[in-house]
Amino acid sequence: KAHPHVELAPALRPTTMAAASKTALTGALASIGRPPAAVALDCLAAAVSWRGVGKLALVFLGLLLEEVLRWRAQSQHRSLESFRFRERLARAVRQGCWRERRLRDTPAARARSASDLQEAIRACFSELQGCGQRSISAATVIMRDGSRCACRSREPSQFAFLRAQWGVSEKAFWSSLCSAELQGGTTQDSGKSGSIFWFTGDRRFVLKSVTDQEVWVLLDNLGAYTQHFRTTPSSLLCRFFGVFELDCRGRRVLLAVMNNVLHCQADMEPHVVYDLKGTTEDRWVDPEVGKVLKDLNFADKTLGVADPRLRDELVETLRKDTRFLRDHHIMDYSICLGVHYCFGGEPLQVSDPTQSVCSPLGTLPGFEPKFQCTLVRDQPAERVVFYIGIIDVLQRFDLRKASAHVLKSCSLGLFQEIDTVPPKHYARRFKAMFVGKVQTFREPQDRIERFVHRVQAGVQRGAIPAPMLTASEAPRALLRAYTSSRALGEHVTVDEALDFAIRYGGRLQLMKKPLVRGWRSRQEDVEAFLNMDRHALVFQPMSKGAFDKKRKTSAVACYKIQRVYISRVRLSQCDLSAEGAEPDRREFRRFVVEVGSVSLRFTAPTARQAKLWVTALEVAAAYAQAGVDEVAAAPAVAQPRVLRSDSCCVDAGGRHGDLEASRARAGTLGLLEGWVQPSELRSALSTARSACIGLTDPYLLGPESERMWERRCVKWMFTFAEPERGAGLRTADVKALWRDLNVDPFEGAEALARCPRCPRTERRSDGVVHLADFRRMLRDVEALHVQAVYASVARTGRFERGDAIDAEAFAAFLADVQRLSLRPSAGQVQRFFSLLAPPLVEPGGALTATGLAQLLCSPGNSLIDPAKRGIFQDMTRPLSSYFIETSHNTYLEGNQLSSRSSVLRYVEVLRAGCRSVEVDVWDGLCGEPIVKHGYTVTTEVLFQDVIAAIADHAFVASEYPVIVSIEQHSSAAQLAKQADILTEVLGDRLLMPPWDEESNKIDWDAMHVMSPWSARGRVLIKSKIGCGTHGEDASSAFDRCVALPSKKLTQDEKRALMGADVSEDTGSEQPARHANQVSSMAAGKVAKLRDATGEGPLRRWNAEHLTRAYPEGVKITSANVDPLPLWSCGVQMVALNYQTPDRALLLSDGLFRSYNGGCGYVLKNDVALGWSTSSRPRAGRRLRVRVCSGHRLPRPDTPLADGPEALASSTADVAASSPVVVVGLEPGGQVSRTRPAPGDGYHPVFNHDVDFEIPADSPLHILTFEVQDAASAKPIARRAVSLDAVREGFRWLGLRSMSGHSVPHGGLLVFVEFCTS
Repeated sequence: KAHPHVELAPALRPTTMAAASKTALTGALASIGRPPAAVALDCLAAAVSWRGVGKLALVFLGLLLEEVLRWRAQSQHRSLESFRFRERLARAVRQGCWRERRLRDTPAARARSASDLQEAIRACFSELQGCGQRSISAATVIMRDGSRCACRSREPSQFAFLRAQWGVSEKAFWSSLCSAELQGGTTQDSGKSGSIFWFTGDRRFVLKSVTDQEVWVLLDNLGAYTQHFRTTPSSLLCRFFGVFELDCRGRRVLLAVMNNVLHCQADMEPHVVYDLKGTTEDRWVDPEVGKVLKDLNFADKTLGVADPRLRDELVETLRKDTRFLRDHHIMDYSICLGVHYCFGGEPLQVSDPTQSVCSPLGTLPGFEPKFQCTLVRDQPAERVVFYIGIIDVLQRFDLRKASAHVLKSCSLGLFQEIDTVPPKHYARRFKAMFVGKVQTFREPQDRIERFVHRVQAGVQRGAIPAPMLTASEAPRALLRAYTSSRALGEHVTVDEALDFAIRYGGRLQLMKKPLVRGWRSRQEDVEAFLNMDRHALVFQPMSKGAFDKKRKTSAVACYKIQRVYISRVRLSQCDLSAEGAEPDRREFRRFVVEVGSVSLRFTAPTARQAKLWVTALEVAAAYAQAGVDEVAAAPAVAQPRVLRSDSCCVDAGGRHGDLEASRARAGTLGLLEGWVQPSELRSALSTARSACIGLTDPYLLGPESERMWERRCVKWMFTFAEPERGAGLRTADVKALWRDLNVDPFEGAEALARCPRCPRTERRSDGVVHLADFRRMLRDVEALHVQAVYASVARTGRFERGDAIDAEAFAAFLADVQRLSLRPSAGQVQRFFSLLAPPLVEPGGALTATGLAQLLCSPGNSLIDPAKRGIFQDMTRPLSSYFIETSHNTYLEGNQLSSRSSVLRYVEVLRAGCRSVEVDVWDGLCGEPIVKHGYTVTTEVLFQDVIAAIADHAFVASEYPVIVSIEQHSSAAQLAKQADILTEVLGDRLLMPPWDEESNKIDWDAMHVMSPWSARGRVLIKSKIGCGTHGEDASSAFDRCVALPSKKLTQDEKRALMGADVSEDTGSEQPARHANQVSSMAAGKVAKLRDATGEGPLRRWNAEHLTRAYPEGVKITSANVDPLPLWSCGVQMVALNYQTPDRALLLSDGLFRSYNGGCGYVLKNDVALGWSTSSRPRAGRRLRVRVCSGHRLPRPDTPLADGPEALASSTADVAASSPVVVVGLEPGGQVSRTRPAPGDGYHPVFNHDVDFEIPADSPLHILTFEVQDAASAKPIARRAVSLDAVREGFRWLGLRSMSGHSVPHGGLLVFVEFCTS
């Protein structure tokens, strides 16, 4: 009954529906004319007879019938002539007029029908105009063919009042309708209603065919509609000037006369038109000229308004309009947005609002960004004219819409924004969409150019390290085509990288955590750019999640970025196609941004964009670390050497310097023989004495670190939390910043209450906190930390509480408590105090409590001995004399069964300092070897990509050799392919063994025993040689690349280890094992050998031979084995899963990361080599540890512990964490746990004492510290230190996140003392 052309059959009426049979229902449906739905209706009718589901079946049956009626109504509106033709054909069939069968539904017939209808409309309107009186509401005209056409106006007086209210006279109105022929008469291709549209000759009005239901909604709300325009004259709602009913030749048509939202001058017509609802369901249209685009086409656009007041007025008007529609249960409306681009400096000629029939806000001059990124601000823009109006405002939320909402919510609604939602939700979503798009767009400024200039000046002056991928030649022009394909080996420049990241932004793919642990990670399309105001990387998903109400915007502060790197630095010749274009593989486009323990893995659209992102983020992070003042005032120095992919060198300030630096380092450590010339002996001894005293330079790092914290980190944190540059923070923003700093909210509120206001803030009435205010509050919070440190030292009885510390007392403290080998004099200490400034010292020169806290909580007062932090061991011994940092299944990101394989894992592990990686090679398609975990569902990567990543990143962290352990599962043909890849990609870096051409084998007699020093800068291949799979002989080309052949332990070698006699005549002569041959075995087999032979024989065996131990195959979760028993047996390479940050990996960090320069090689002591059974100097003694306090410990829910979802700024008032410190000594499993510090994560006080027994029978001792959250027992940060490198006294221990990155300016103050038993 809702549509005039559709009549319900008797079988479909409610009185007979319950008793309808399948035949009746199917026939009724067939009479409506939708045969495909008859099958579904047939099934539903059968379900009616079921007991218990009859009501449910009727509900779905009614819903289906509603859809049938809607479909029928749409089909009628799409073509009135088509319906007319079917009506005449049915009448002809009933009357037996078979001549009508020859009629066809042709375009010509439809054109004639539309022309007839248009002629009838104009004739009727001309008759109404001729009457000249408002009271005349009906007219009848005689058409040319003699037929009658009647026209009746609905509510003529009310619409006449509205026309007068909108300033449209009756003469002007009827003149527009009748003075010229109507244009149009067709349906809109992008619409679903099927309505027909006509435009008046002057394009001011639109005539639209509507249904009875829409007319009823309009007339029912006409009074409220009139009142709304009285209170909101600038309303954007569609303006209705009249409703007319025509009856012509048996056809009944309802017409609504509306304003044309896109009405403008002839030369200002919109180039693009959008229909925006705020939904994503079926809201994409293939862009073509003349088509009306939809929401997804507008996803990367913004609506920029120059005047903020105009923007506020527009938003307020929209809010009132949506509230009116919501109160009257109207939904499914949309914004019609036309955009006219002013090309070539075209002047803006906005039409006079008084001459328009639209809203005064319907035509606005504005800006649209040139480069399509929704989030980018302050970028080049184009001047445009926007035409805005709200249309389709006659749809109510009826039963049909409600039923569709129920069905879609359970299907499409889980992944998309559907349009059939209740009016309240529709209005809220509609308003949020439009408000988010309307922005106050400032004209382009030169702020970005100034920022780029300062960054370049900092790079040239040396205040900012030169980016890894930066070109050495002069900068090139800006605003280039970044999406073009370029050779990956080409370097980029700083200016183009920053210009791309700030102005352009772009789409990236972000690797996210899997929904279920153990599943593969998933990819999400995000839109990212570098926000210069907040100095942050901002990214937003392109689509909302299944259960998210809106898209979340995440931001990563640049000062928290610790490392940025790309998976591939260069291309080999085989990577390039014949045209020189770069391959479009993912491994060329992936890069990683490491923020604390979070590794954000992005994939760029092209390899060049990946390099631009890496360079821009690397420079932005270095700029934050350098500080603005340092960049502006740094003196000009020589630019450091740039790390290239084809060079092993690093800049002069790195870990590996030139010969002079090596000599100075050797002199500092007292290893003067062979390094220092006699003429240099005096200066070298002076350097060594200063290092032993450790007074001036190291302790000055504490005040410098605090200065960096206050001037840089606090500034960047404040800028990151600031909503707008220079606007300050409100109370909610300050609370969010306290939460990020892990400060107790109550303590932060007290600091906010007693903070003195600066004059600028006092003049403000909105309570805004500026940077100077926040720094004052932070100093109040820091005062509690100073008191805790002073109280801990005062417990030793050295200083009186509350008194300043003079030079004599501090000199005694350094000698007696800090255990310096040479006691400094009071004069030396006084000269040291003169280098400090208030408030660290008093005017009289005495040290204050603040100064003591900064000196002790300093990187220069580290628990790790600085003499052993660099490379100090002899690196010329054979490889078997060292423990080697080793990775297992390096390519995996998760478990051993279903996780993803990635080349980036090799990049991360090698950059962390690991010196041995594993590659499992299998036969791939098209003759290309692949790397994967066999017989599982893990993904695969190309062998060539893995080797290229190793070549690019092998010697970034250390210059000493990298061992590539290749587990072969390939045929002979692909072995030869692997040999070609190794020799071509690695080149001279591949260390190849001497080869005997006659026997076609390795020449063992000519092969020398390798040492880390002799093989530095080289890649060593470890693999089986001499055979392929399936019984094929392997190509000798691959064998020529293997410098460390694998060889299992023979039975004679096992019997020799057990001390049994080995017969001289064993039936076959076994060649002697070479020192470069490696025996690989599972950790369980090593344990069995140890149980059978004892640790002594294994240590002596491993002193001369290489052994690699790996986890058992049953550890499918990638859990690690305990490495200490294996190291105790002298096993050099204990393979660990680096993707699992468990306790085994912590012990590995303690042995390798902060010892011997973190080069990945640690020299075994005499006990580990089996040469001596005497105890080590500190073995058998007691270790006394006191955990005094902590400072700036991270939160468990900050980016240091959670994923990218936690990077979004939050204003939640959440209490600070309650940290607990777990201290342990290995081996032996001695563990002690402190009491929790409730609600105090910024400066917790523990004062926990513990004594450990140092085992006398172990060659290794590792001291571990782990900070956990008391509530969740979740680890927050940790650190492990080799006991050989531990210094006594009050020492500062810098913590690391779970991924191994340093916690910025955070750590523990501990007291360590070695005691006799």
